[in-house]
This record gives sequence, C-alpha cells and structure tokens, in this order.
Amino acid sequence: MRRPDTSKAVLGKQVILIQLMLSFSIFCQAEQPSYSVEKWVDKLSVKSDPLMHNWITVTNEILALDTTDQRRAIHEMELRCQKANPRCRIRFSFTKNEISKANPSFAWVTWSLEKTKQMLQLAYEIEDPYLIAFGNKVIANDYWVLGDFGMAVMHTRIAIENMEVLYPDQPTENTFDYYTLGENLYHTREYKAAIESFHIALASLGNPSLLPFDTIENRGILLYLYNTMGLSYQKLHQYDSALIAFDHALKLARTYPNHPWVTLIQGNRGDVFFMQGRYDSAKVLLALDVEGSLAQGPGWADNAANSMQWLARIKTIEGDPKGALEILRASDLQLKKLPKARIQANIYYGFIEAFRKLGNADSVFIYMQKYQHLHDSLEYAAGSAKAEVVQMRLENEANIHRITSLNKEKRRISLIRNFIIVFVLLLSFIGFMVLNRQKLKLKVKQQQALDEKRIAEQEAQSANDQLKLYTRNLIEKNTLVETLQQQLLQKEISEEQKVHIASLSAHAILTDEDWENFKNLFEKVYPAFFYRLRQKVSDLSMADLRIAAMSKLQLSNKEAATLLGIAPNSVLKGRQRLRHRLGLEPETDLEHYFAHSPDF
Repeated sequence: MRRPDTSKAVLGKQVILIQLMLSFSIFCQAEQPSYSVEKWVDKLSVKSDPLMHNWITVTNEILALDTTDQRRAIHEMELRCQKANPRCRIRFSFTKNEISKANPSFAWVTWSLEKTKQMLQLAYEIEDPYLIAFGNKVIANDYWVLGDFGMAVMHTRIAIENMEVLYPDQPTENTFDYYTLGENLYHTREYKAAIESFHIALASLGNPSLLPFDTIENRGILLYLYNTMGLSYQKLHQYDSALIAFDHALKLARTYPNHPWVTLIQGNRGDVFFMQGRYDSAKVLLALDVEGSLAQGPGWADNAANSMQWLARIKTIEGDPKGALEILRASDLQLKKLPKARIQANIYYGFIEAFRKLGNADSVFIYMQKYQHLHDSLEYAAGSAKAEVVQMRLENEANIHRITSLNKEKRRISLIRNFIIVFVLLLSFIGFMVLNRQKLKLKVKQQQALDEKRIAEQEAQSANDQLKLYTRNLIEKNTLVETLQQQLLQKEISEEQKVHIASLSAHAILTDEDWENFKNLFEKVYPAFFYRLRQKVSDLSMADLRIAAMSKLQLSNKEAATLLGIAPNSVLKGRQRLRHRLGLEPETDLEHYFAHSPDF
C-alpha cells in the first residue's frame, strides 16, 4: 500500500480517537475531572454498560490528569479492581491499555497482548457479549499496530458479529470496525472482501442521518478508506473504479492545507495510468509524487522509490533503458532508507526489463534470480500467514467452545445444587408439618385424657378403685420407661440386636464376588495401586494382592484376618511372603512402605 511509515504512528493515535468518537459517539472531555478512584471503580464494576459509556468516561477523566496523578490513580485503581468483580478488572485493563497508547513514554506501563487475551477469555467466561465484542476490538487494533493483519481480520470479524447481534438496528456502531476490517483485508490480499467492507462503512459515513459527515475525524477516515479502496480495485485490475476511488480520496486530501497525501494519491493515480498504458499522464503524476515524497523526508522514501521505479519502467518502454537504469539505481538508494520488500521486488523487475532491452543477459539473469527469490518469499509468507490465521481461528473457536461448555456445566451443577437445596428444604418442611401434626394429635389425645379424667372424677365413688388401678398401671409404665432409658444409656442390647451384630461381624471377603466388590471400591480410592504393584512384580497371586490391599489400608493383622476370613497368623505369613516377593527386608513395615513409597 502506498503509505509512508511515519503516517502509521499518526494513524495509530488517530485510530484510538476515531474509535472512541465513531464507535461510541462520545467526545473526549476537555475539563479537569474530579479525582475519585472509588467512583471510577464503581462505574467500571456495573453489570451493564451499553456501548461502554462508563468506561469512556473513566478513561477520559484519567487521561485528563497530569502524569503524576495518572500514575497514582492507575496504581490505586489496579489494587481496588483486583478485589472487585471480573467486569471491573476487564474494563480497567482496557483503560490501562488506552492510557499506555496515549502515553507511550511511560516506562511503568507494561501492557502486553497476552494480558489483553486473558481479559478476553475472562469476558467469555462471564459471558458478557459486549465485553467480548470490545475485547476483540482491542486485540484487533493491537494486531493492526503490530502488522499482523490476518489476526486483526479474525478478531475484527468476531467483534462485528457480536455487535450486530447486540445492536442490529444501530449500523453506526460497526462503522469504524468495517473500515479497519477493509484495511486489514487489503493487506491480506482479500481485495474483494475489502471493497465490500468499505462499502458497508460508507453506507453510514456518507449518510448524514446516520452520522455527521463534515467532521475532521470522518473526513480522515474517508480519505484512508477511498485510497485503500482504490488500491484494492487496482489489484483486481478494475482501473476505472480505482480512479474514481482515488479521485474521492484526492478531493478529501485537498481539504487539508498542505496535506502530503495529495502527492501520494496522485502517485497512486499515476500507477493506474501506467497499467492502462497512458504513459504521458502517468509520468506527470508520478513525477509530482516523487517530488512531493522527497520533500517530506526519509519517512516517505519508500513512496518516492516506488514512483521512481514506475518512471524508470516508462523510460524502458519509451526506448531509453540507460535512463531507466539511472532512475532505478536512485530508486534503490531511496528504498534503503525505508526498505519495503514489495517495492524492492518491483525495482528488481524494472532492472530485468531495462537490461533485457539492452541485451545484457548476465544482468537479466542476476536480477531475475533476485526477483524470483524475493517474490517467492513474499508469496510464501502470505500463504503461511493465511494458514496461520485459519489455524488460529480454529483454535479460537475451540477455546470459545470449551469455555461455553464449562459454563454450561457450571450452570448444570448449580441447577442440581439448587434442586437439592430445594428438595432438602421441602423435605424439612414436610417433616416439620408431620411433626407438628403429631404434636397436635398428641395434644388432642392429652386433652381427651384430661377430659375423661375429669368425667371419671365426677362419676360415682364406684369408679374410685378403677382410678387407683389406672394410676398404679401408669406408674408401672413410667418405671418401665425409665428402666429402658437407663438400659439405653448403658448401651444394653437385646438378643435380636445381638443377632444382627453377630451377623455383621461375620461379614468377610470369602468369595470372588466379595473380592471384586472390595477391589472396585479400593481402586476408586487408589486408582493405580494394583497396576503399579503388578508392574513391580508381574506374577503376584490373588492372596498377595489382598494382603497388599490390607497393608495399604493400614489394617492390623487381626483386622485384616477378620476382613479376609482367615487366621491372624495367616495374615502374618502372607505379609512375610509379600515382603520377599517385593524384594524388601524382612523387618520392613509394609504399611509404612505402601504409604510413603513414590511407586505407590
């Protein structure tokens, strides 16, 4: 693309300002803000911040502080945001990113692309669609600055997709994103897609009802947009469309006093005239571009070199190959000030044409080799970049799918937990109601008993003996209850309970089924124990394995014997045999060995 390197830094700063003004329609605040870290943290911590209004306000207020206050405020906010919710941490990271870009001389600012990716992953984890969209915008802009246009395309597209879902009826929200997408698509050689993206951006930029056109920022975007659109049409050999786009860009460039892009765009038009075979018109425009680029200094040396090589090729076509060689050598010297591989390839091709015209086969061969090597390198790099982007897109989608699946699993677990809680509460409520009903019944019965007692007292004296008998029986029953309670406290047990206890005590691992059930439970606690044991001694018997399991559980000989249904002496002999099989000393404690050996 015909754009000098010095404009990239300027463009990077303009990009930040334009993104704030176009993507969110909020202008920077010029007044000095109040210094309130708590207020900023509260603004960044809100759950919903449509179009990042709070974030922009906080960022602008911090940017309005002097350098000392900025450092102090950032430090305080970093400490507070670490204790706040994830949304605050994510938005603060974006704020710090913007401040580091606005103040690149700050040595204390160490913000990396990897950190921004971590914040984006956190946005996916909390499933905040706008933070996901904005995070992808931030990463896309970082990749753009780094010159990794393929990755910038991927993240810009993800941002646009999310924004279109969030705000389907607000086309201006993606205006800047479609513009940057077009710029990045041009650099990845997707020229048709770049043009389509530019047209979508123009639909809102050029419509006064959607966005005011006559602003410095919008005219700046349109200038870049039309120029890159013209270059895209040129790559597709649609020269008439390319000239129309360049004419629009030239008209905008002339609205800025002494704007250097006037000559640059004239040079782009000269390229098109050359490709159309209109050499006289091309020479005039290319010469103006060379003169204007040289006047701008070393930062425009690559642009001057590019136009000079086109002039040299015209010289060759017009029958002056020696004059062409002089211009090509001067072009080569200019390009050394600001090397560009694509322009270098064009210069080599110019040398090939000039030497071929002179009949110098050796020089043609030399420059043909240089051209072919550089051309193949460029094509290989472009192909590798596309493959890498595809791979990164797949990995990104897989990562998003993984995070989404984890979130679904968390929600499922939370739902199960809530269901269990509700179920327990319901059971507790039912239990309470049943208990309360029993108490009411008991109370009714007690009341009935009292009523019957009062009636009995009012009856004839003949019922007195029955009352005494009833009283005596009641005393006996109370005495029996007290006796049973004492027995319970003393843990006395009935014959039936003794039978049950004896039955439980008789349980042992006597059958294969008993062993399999025990083994399955044991392996859930110690998954690789038997596997590692067989790795150490491959021909262990079933009895050896059982003794090893008892030792791993640190059971005494008596306890192991009870569980295995054998005599304690048999357990002792089994442990001696196992020590021998494992190559251990006779006095080695198997329980200690299995508990502390790194093999188990």
